[in-house]
Amino acid sequence: MDITKISGEERMNVKIKGINDYLYFELNEQVQFNCILEDLKSILDSLPKTTHGYFPKAFFDLKSRILSNKEMCCLIDMLYGSQKVLFGGIKEQLEGRTMKLVEKDIYNGEVVEANNQDLLVIGNVHVGAIVRGNKNIYIIGKVEGAVEALAKESTINLSSANHARISIFNRLWQDVTIFTLSLFYYKNDQIHMLDQQYINKNSRG
Repeated sequence: MDITKISGEERMNVKIKGINDYLYFELNEQVQFNCILEDLKSILDSLPKTTHGYFPKAFFDLKSRILSNKEMCCLIDMLYGSQKVLFGGIKEQLEGRTMKLVEKDIYNGEVVEANNQDLLVIGNVHVGAIVRGNKNIYIIGKVEGAVEALAKESTINLSSANHARISIFNRLWQDVTIFTLSLFYYKNDQIHMLDQQYINKNSRG
């Protein structure tokens, strides 16, 4: 992919610049986020397919916009599904939070942890693997292992799960299967879920 040919590409709510081997997306902070996603998808669809397994890293300038957990997960899922770019990072005021990025599959016996920062995993979490953190956790890939959020304010954001184990603040859901982006959060001593297109869950305290 020739970055120089992409620089200057824009839609109404998204501007893109190509610098060296990186892409920088400037997003309009004044419009609804679904308008951003529509324009971003249009740009990604127009980008040429990569060759030789090369994917440029994409960075995003959100100005003063603060993404919700669901918006963050939708953005990352769109990038991952496009097979055109890699998620590089976000320049934003996200309440002082930083993000740890892990781009690999996690296998049986492996534990990936993040302390005092959000955690983004782009890859599959296999049976016997654990992803753990005390802030927000985002996983773009199939989860068949365990995801553990340690704080009651934490959320778990998954794109796909098959008989996974989900826990937040010592509350546990077992055998969780979902086929769409879903957000898990803690409230009133229970785990709750948004976008509830799931097959089966068993909960216990």
